[in-house]
Order: sequence, then C-alpha cells, then structure tokens
Amino acid sequence: MVFAAAIATLLLYFIRPQDWISFVEGVNVVRPVIALGLIGLVMRRRGSRTSGPLPFFKTPHEWLMIAYLGYIVITSPDSFNDAKELSSQGAFYFITLHAISSGRQLQLFLRWWCWALLGIVVMALGTVYGFDFTHSADATAAMAGRLSLRSWLLDNPNALGHTLASLLPLLYLSMYRGKNFISKLVALLLILLAGVCIWHTQSKGAYLVGAAGMTLAIMIGRPLWLKVGVMAIVLGGGQAALSSLPRMSDISSLKNDEGVMGRVMAWDLARNVTKNKTTGEGWKRFNAVIRWEGEDINKATHSSYIKVGADLGLPGLFLYLSILCVGARTLLMFPAANTQMEQERAALLSLLACYCMSGWMIDRAYHTEFFMISGAITAYHALCVRAVFRVRERAEANDLRPSVSLPLQPEAPRFVWERWTTRMLSWRRYGLTDALAAACALWLVLTTWDYVLTNF
Repeated sequence: MVFAAAIATLLLYFIRPQDWISFVEGVNVVRPVIALGLIGLVMRRRGSRTSGPLPFFKTPHEWLMIAYLGYIVITSPDSFNDAKELSSQGAFYFITLHAISSGRQLQLFLRWWCWALLGIVVMALGTVYGFDFTHSADATAAMAGRLSLRSWLLDNPNALGHTLASLLPLLYLSMYRGKNFISKLVALLLILLAGVCIWHTQSKGAYLVGAAGMTLAIMIGRPLWLKVGVMAIVLGGGQAALSSLPRMSDISSLKNDEGVMGRVMAWDLARNVTKNKTTGEGWKRFNAVIRWEGEDINKATHSSYIKVGADLGLPGLFLYLSILCVGARTLLMFPAANTQMEQERAALLSLLACYCMSGWMIDRAYHTEFFMISGAITAYHALCVRAVFRVRERAEANDLRPSVSLPLQPEAPRFVWERWTTRMLSWRRYGLTDALAAACALWLVLTTWDYVLTNF
C-alpha cells in the first residue's frame, strides 16, 4: 500500500492528469494518495531489522528533514496554516522513504520515475506533431512557439526542458549501459525523442543540464583514463556543439537580455532580504516586484537557492543545502558493490546532480520532486545500513559464504568490508563534517549570487 502510494504520487506529480483531463480537472487527487500512504505506514507490520520495513529516524537525513520543516514552521508569520501545507510535503518524503524497503523496490521506483518522464515526452511530442491530446498548443503559442504543456508543473519551456534533461542520464544508465544490443537501440531512440522535446523548448539551461547530466552518467564508475578522455572531448567539442542549438548563439550577450536583466533585479532584491532579515520573509512569501516602464511587475527568482534564501534567510538556506549535501555524501561515500544497487546509486546521483544544477535556473525548492529525491536517497542509505548488519551477523557467525543479499561482492577481502561497515555505522547523526560541507556550499552559493549581481 505504501509503495503504491509512492508510485501514484510520482505519476500524479509529473504527468498531472488533473490539469488536462476535463472530468478530473481541478480535483485534489493527491490528498487521497497521501492518506493511503500514511494509513499503510501505520498498519503494516514491523519486521526484523534485516527483512522488515525500514525503521524510523535511523539516518541523519530524516532528522535533518524534520529540522528543516520545523524551522519553516517556527519562522513563519502564519505557522498554523503553513504547518498544514508543509505536512503534505513531509508526507511525500516519508512515504517515499518507507515505501522503499528493498533494493528491488528502489529499482522499481526509479523505473517508474523514468516511465513518468517518458509519459511527459509522449505528451510533448503530441503537441509538436499534431496529436495534441493534452490541448497544449495554446500554451506553446503563448510562449512564442517554445514548447510548453498545459500543466501546472510544465507550463513554461524552461520547466519542461529541465524536467526532461534529467531523463537523459536515467535512460542511459537504465537501458544503455551494460545492456544488450536491443536495449541499447531502444535507449538511443528514447534519448533521441527526449532530445527532440528539449530542442523544441529552446531552453538554454536545459541544454546545459542535459549535457552535464549525460557526461556525469557516462563517467560514473569508469576508470580514470576514460574519465579524462570524456572530459577532454566535452571540453574540446562541447562548446561548439551547444552553440549550434536554438538560442545558444546569443549566450555571450546575456547582459543585454531583458529576461536575464529581470532575473538579476529579482536576485538583487532577494539578496537585500538575506542581509536585512535573518529568517527571511517567510515560507513562499518573497515576491520580487520590479518597476519597469512605469509598471509594477512581479518577477520570479528562477532559482531554488535564491528563493529559499529570500524566504527563509541564510539559516533556512543552510538547512536546505545541508539536505542536499548529506544526500551527496551518501551517494559518493557509500557505493554498493552489488551490481544492481550500484546502478541505482548512479541513477540517484544523476538525479541529484541535475536537480542541483537546475536549481540555479528554475525554482523547485518546495516541489514534491525535492522531497521524493531526498526520500529515495535516504532509503538507499538505510538499505546500506541494513546490508551492513547482514555482513556483521554473518561475520559473527564465521559464515562469509557468498550471498546475493550481501552489499559486497563475494571476492572482496575482509578488511574492505570491515572498513566499509565501520564507516557506514559511524555516521548516524548530522555532525560537524556535514555542517562544514553545508557551510562550504552556502559560501559557494552566496559567492556565485554576488558574482552574478556584480557582473550582470
């Protein structure tokens, strides 16, 4: 029941039939799904630590998420109403986390994520090639021909482009890398179709994120010489390839672009908030109003980091970055030696990287996507901890025979898994190392923010 609720949330978030199917248009279809997931969490039986559902609050990620949500409520000008809305966001996180209680379920969850994005590709291709079953032609026309969908999530070309950019590395990792010829052929076809959709969005940021995501996916787990070769090719020919894409030829004249100028003005207003208000304007309360040609115009920040900084202040931005940093630490420091789990780790790392890069160009700081990615990474962390217990129990029983359930390959020497298990079990709470990493991330965000304001 919990896993079904997580998949339903995933599909409703990306495909959003409630936005373009007339008889369910405007209906809150997500609330019953949340209720189903929470009921499932309460009713399911607790099992052993090695086979049953994952235990609650056994990872640093969960405590950090609670601290982040609690900070938002405490600093909000309207704590009661914001707490009610935030409860659904927290539910998305915990439902995703506890829906995934095995490596197989993590694999299925990421497959469904890939299929949901492929559903968006079908919707977008329908708009481009004349079978517009989502009635999105008007939305595209309103954006001067740049592909958009009739959807709350994808109603502008940048949002659509960045969403599909993360599909490229997912398809490569799940259907191309290490697969047979037929699977590779299908993967190339699907990547081409997704690329056609991104092409029609004419989103500069989506081109960059898609290229960076694919480069990362190709390099993950490869030997050093191949990584160096890939980077040499990307640095040598990447700029020329990107410059041939729509709207990329004028990237050198961004300072004169009215859209960029408007964003910079919004970023400047947001930066003033971070300097003058410790806790910001309050959750979802920052609005950049720009005076332009005698009119007051509301301008979006188009950045998750800028939006969080203005809404929640620097402490809130620090907590937001902390969640991203602990997720990156899990995926970078605790690779699974099991081949299938290693593939899921690479997919999660690609998703996280694409989300972080897109965070400079679109605002999805409070979207369900953030909570689902964080929940899936936390589940991976918890599964690694569970696998450690399996190894230790076998070691204590002097039984180190090969088993597909072990997190390490059978040929791994004893000292390798001993070092790995010690490192994993020693990280159970948010500590000084995590705070330092988040502080560095905060410094980088503020430095980049100020650099843009100074040079644009």
